[in-house]
Amino acid sequence: MKTLIKLMLIVFCTTRFCGSLYAQVAGRNDIVIGELMADPSPPVSLPNNEWIELRNISATAFNLLGWRIGDASGQSGPHAILYFITG
Repeated sequence: MKTLIKLMLIVFCTTRFCGSLYAQVAGRNDIVIGELMADPSPPVSLPNNEWIELRNISATAFNLLGWRIGDASGQSGPHAILYFITG
């Protein structure tokens, strides 16, 4: 069992930390959601804010002008972040 846990830890660390050392060609999934904070209802002692962290995992800068985030109930409005640098 300990060997399996060690192997899983090695695989996780290798893919998590070493995978970002190499430049990547810009592709379909290069802008990813890194974190998000939802404002649940009813409140559960969390800040009254909602946010999303977008990460550019490619080696290419992206212009986010016109991008929107949405779900089945609607879309967000335009926001001030218009240019997304690499990293």
